[in-house]
Amino acid sequence: MLTRHFRKTQFYIESSDKYEGYTKGERWNGWECPRFTKDVAMKIMNDFYNDEFPAWYDENLDAFIYYNQNAVGKKDFYKDNLTQDEIDEYFCVYEGFDIEGLHLYPIGAWFWIWDEYEPEIDDEE
Repeated sequence: MLTRHFRKTQFYIESSDKYEGYTKGERWNGWECPRFTKDVAMKIMNDFYNDEFPAWYDENLDAFIYYNQNAVGKKDFYKDNLTQDEIDEYFCVYEGFDIEGLHLYPIGAWFWIWDEYEPEIDDEE
């Protein structure tokens, strides 16, 4: 689906898989600021999650929560025992929002080093 302000494309980080998402051309330090559907956001979470950098989807908040790798200090987290202050200090919360008929999540927008995938053009054609 194309929207009035968003364009559908694919994004990746270094050698990661490509993820279908939406952009309206915003950049942070030269990096893309994409938004993703819930299904794609779940795939990203499952691909990037590990024991060292926990992540989960919080249904009550309608948000994906990722450990902030730049946070200093605490490393042993148990999501069911976290206080709101700990989440605010050590995690990034990417809440879903409705825009132009889509429900999107800004996973890593303004924080991760997302690039837009641009297929290489075959010079021989």
